[in-house]
Amino acid sequence: GRIGTPLDLITFHTKGSPSFVDGRVRMGVANQLRSIDRHFLVIKDFPMYADTPVVIGESDPDGCAACGATSYPQNAYRKGTLYATYTALQIARTYELADLRRVNLRGAVTWAFLFEDQPYFDGFRDLATHGIDEPVLNTFRMLGQMEGSRVQASSSAGLSVEEIRDHGVRTSPDISALAARSPRSATVLVWNYHDDDVPAPAAKVTLTIDGLPPGKAVVTHDRVDSDHSNAYAAWVRMGSPQSPTPAQYAALERAGRLEPLRPDRPVEIGADGRVTEVFSLPRESVSFVKVTW
Repeated sequence: GRIGTPLDLITFHTKGSPSFVDGRVRMGVANQLRSIDRHFLVIKDFPMYADTPVVIGESDPDGCAACGATSYPQNAYRKGTLYATYTALQIARTYELADLRRVNLRGAVTWAFLFEDQPYFDGFRDLATHGIDEPVLNTFRMLGQMEGSRVQASSSAGLSVEEIRDHGVRTSPDISALAARSPRSATVLVWNYHDDDVPAPAAKVTLTIDGLPPGKAVVTHDRVDSDHSNAYAAWVRMGSPQSPTPAQYAALERAGRLEPLRPDRPVEIGADGRVTEVFSLPRESVSFVKVTW
């Protein structure tokens, strides 16, 4: 409790600021990234803490987990794929800010709960509703498969972390990636994100992964979008039942699991050490491509 007491851990909270504009949700990812960056700059001012572990204790798109979308329409993002896509971008860009400020970021935690005795998909900050997994949980499932070390990823349709931090994603979408490599796998998380929840054309993506060992490998491709890994969309298609039948509930459980976009694909990696995956990526969608050998 005195000046000079050693620190074992530095932790803080950061939040974004969604709003409801012209009948639609508008996310505020810039607010969250600016908050993260300001905290990193404070840590950087103290060289003795350059190696001290940093854990963001609450890292979320807004500040009120218990504020459902019925009373707070800006929180409707939580039900579907906008939350899943925001989370992919925000986590990847937080890594970039940690690189920029040279801090020892070790983790970030979402402040989410199970809200009992509430309507299905009422827009509280939860990862599951009545035991039905929501789309954002599948983004975490994708991230959980990224083993080894983070490696360079670049995109011709990506925005810089500085632009997103300072201005958000209000003009062109951010179509970018996070990549990792382990001794037996390479993984890439790809997202198509915009702050405004409005329809837009899908992006045509050519993903090239290089530096791979020649030989036989398998490519898998999972997806979160309006048709995959999305129990909320399935629930809406059912007519939004608040008392689903056992058959409907079982179908919602299946829809909440992480789903493949296409069947596993065996490949022969040549001397160039390269694998290419071509696909269409809708707005507010996340793809996860994994190569194992």
